[in-house]
Amino acid sequence: MFAVRVTPVWRSWEVLALPPSRVGAKLVPGLLAERTSFEDLQKLELARLARAQHRDPGEGRPTKRERRDLDRFTRVALQPSTSAPDRGVTIRTICRRSDATVRLPPSCYPWQLRCPAPFLSGQADALQLRSGPALASSVIDHPELLQVRRSDGHWQGRAYRVLQFDHTLSVIERARLEALGLMLLDPLRPHAWVVSAPIGTDLAPLRAIGLTGVLLFKAAHKIDPPLANKFEANDPKALHDVILVPWPNVDAEALGDLLNIPADAHGTLHARVDRTALLRMVGHAGVQWAGIEPEEGKPESLRGRTYHRVHGIGPGVIGSPGLDGSGVTVVVNDDGFVGPHIDLKGRTSQDDVLGDLTGTHGDMCAGIVGGAGNIDPTTVGMAPGADLIIRQYQGDLPDTETLHQLSGAVIFSSSYSDGCNAGYTETTQRVDQEVVDNPSILQVFSAGNEGQRNTADDIGTTGPDYEYGWGTVNATRAYEQIVSEQWVTGTVDQGGTATHTLQVPPDLAEVRTMLYWMDPAGPLFAATSLVNDLDLVASDPLATTHLPWALSIAPDPVQLAAGAFKDEDHLNNVEQVHAVAPEPGTWTFTVSGFDVPDGPQDYFLVHTFIARPAGGPSVGAAST
Repeated sequence: MFAVRVTPVWRSWEVLALPPSRVGAKLVPGLLAERTSFEDLQKLELARLARAQHRDPGEGRPTKRERRDLDRFTRVALQPSTSAPDRGVTIRTICRRSDATVRLPPSCYPWQLRCPAPFLSGQADALQLRSGPALASSVIDHPELLQVRRSDGHWQGRAYRVLQFDHTLSVIERARLEALGLMLLDPLRPHAWVVSAPIGTDLAPLRAIGLTGVLLFKAAHKIDPPLANKFEANDPKALHDVILVPWPNVDAEALGDLLNIPADAHGTLHARVDRTALLRMVGHAGVQWAGIEPEEGKPESLRGRTYHRVHGIGPGVIGSPGLDGSGVTVVVNDDGFVGPHIDLKGRTSQDDVLGDLTGTHGDMCAGIVGGAGNIDPTTVGMAPGADLIIRQYQGDLPDTETLHQLSGAVIFSSSYSDGCNAGYTETTQRVDQEVVDNPSILQVFSAGNEGQRNTADDIGTTGPDYEYGWGTVNATRAYEQIVSEQWVTGTVDQGGTATHTLQVPPDLAEVRTMLYWMDPAGPLFAATSLVNDLDLVASDPLATTHLPWALSIAPDPVQLAAGAFKDEDHLNNVEQVHAVAPEPGTWTFTVSGFDVPDGPQDYFLVHTFIARPAGGPSVGAAST
């Protein structure tokens, strides 16, 4: 082996044999084998091109071809040279309106080029699917994908595709898709939309707004990784309980009849299948997603009224608003009939569970929510005046919207945990959509996470953590924040920003400012469930920048237990800037649309002042 410095890399060769005598220069390459890495050869070629195209700053004008290429780069493909396959590889720079080729040395063997290699920054990024990264096929390399054909798979006259663009589409650009008859279903990162397209649609007009690639769904894209792992780890003939989710607006009963499996009231299909049957079903164009049948929920409990600082705003406290939940209807999803108990008399509706008398967990939960404390005043519930609808807990949470719209139920309490590792499931998506469609619905779940409020009492590590969330609810502080209107609202779209100022008084222990937005329901097959990504950053009177809390998502117990740190957050729809002993004066908070594919997005920005000593809020500041 020997190496020679060829700026900016070291180029290496291996001597395969020594010639018996002097040979001509043309024969030397046959005695050597290139051992320079492919990455270094790429750097070397880029350096050569840079030298060949060098101009002194300010001199000359780029040619028309150069301007066109710089402006319209979308990606680079590498392909073997067809003219002399044994003498090198052609790099074909693919632009929307022109092609250019350069050459790489013979060491770049064809096997190195089977997968797209990042050569220039214009190459399209892989789609971030839950099943793993997936590359959309270039519409330049495969112009046939611009035609939505029946032969590529369809159901009831429509086909499902991922369209990837070179930027996040604006509202006006999304309207261009809808004008072609496309139904926009879910955004994907980066810069993509899942669409339902009528057979025969011509996608060519979308190239004018940056269409770069199309992905045709395969069965592997539609299977939740835990389910795929189950089938991989077992006998292929082993049976597993699965759910199949049809695409929106698909006739679930008709699809179920075709696949010979039943559909529930939500339009979800349930089956017990082996690997072969699953692949056949998921390969059908009408099926959007396949996952594991949800596990049976496990009951959980939490401490009571005083623990959540509810007493200070309840009846019997001088100066309190006397809130007791009167006029509020709460649904308790639990384990059957509650009571009879004098603490709940006259305020419960239990028609659905009259014959279900086995469990006692629901009695405890109903008492925590609305017990009157008639026998023991120390056990009074959170809302002793609320009306309660008692139901048996079911993992798919049926009839939520019906109870909200017909019975006035606004809070749905489920003290059950379906586990925390299932990810973004079909039930999660449906609950999100119900809340988006009915903003006054509040779904409350128990999963070992004890509170998510800007006004919470922080426990555990400083800031949010995986054991206690944002802390425990402090209802008194939350009430004072609401009546003092310590919030502002706003709207931000892709690439936009909005600023808000806050007057922070002196001698505070803490100031907390939380950005929250009701994110659209996320796609089941995306790597992350967040749809619209907003960012919050603050600047204090000394021009010091303050970032929000963030948590590690690394699968490492040490990092997960280490607590929060300050950083950008691109995973959650709640971001909190927190400052201890904040500098008094005017603070500026900037909300930006980092990646908002389904905007414009409304948001709330709430602030909480914690006075010295910590323990009660000090209000009266203004937001503009």
